[in-house]
Amino acid sequence: MSWSVYSNLLERRSTAAIMEALSQSLALREPDIAARSRRLVPLAMTIARWLGCAENSIVEIGCAALLHNIGRLSLPDTILRNPGLLTAPQWTLMRHVPDLGANLLTPWPQFAPVATIIRAHREHYDGRGYPRGLRGSSIPLGARIVASVDAYGAMTSERRYQASRSHLSALAELGRCAGSQFDPAVVAAVDAVFATGAPAHGNTIQQPSAPMSSPTHR
Repeated sequence: MSWSVYSNLLERRSTAAIMEALSQSLALREPDIAARSRRLVPLAMTIARWLGCAENSIVEIGCAALLHNIGRLSLPDTILRNPGLLTAPQWTLMRHVPDLGANLLTPWPQFAPVATIIRAHREHYDGRGYPRGLRGSSIPLGARIVASVDAYGAMTSERRYQASRSHLSALAELGRCAGSQFDPAVVAAVDAVFATGAPAHGNTIQQPSAPMSSPTHR
């Protein structure tokens, strides 16, 4: 094995180890949130592939789906364990979660494209999201995919403050919010992927199948 091949293999394994360590850190703090993120990685990657993303971008989107909630590691338990409605100051802090998550990845340059997706995954297609009020195609495609997948996963999961919805009810809600909260093309891809019989859940990626690079936008 040549040194370049060996070096690339080590880099991929190192990247996978960092991803797993971050995911496990969230699992220790919020096991349900971490488990939901892990289950939805295959769906995010399938949608990205359906939309014609390059292989590197598909991997980056899968990584972002796995890690998009890691900003919650920076939140105090008074917010994470709050059984009721958040106060205005608490909600203000919650709106920083995308930035907090992206900032956690800054020590590792290979995660720069993933951080870009995480930072924008709470933006809304109509510009009413956060943290920067981006709209339409100014939101990275990976972030638009993760936003839809995250919403589907949240709606179909039991949460302490909300009962789960059925698969069809969740798809209907995505459709209702297409063009406002979600990218209509991504919502159409979600419908199409499920129509093919693709599962909603599956095993997460164990390691990137390709080195990370700048994301491909569409």
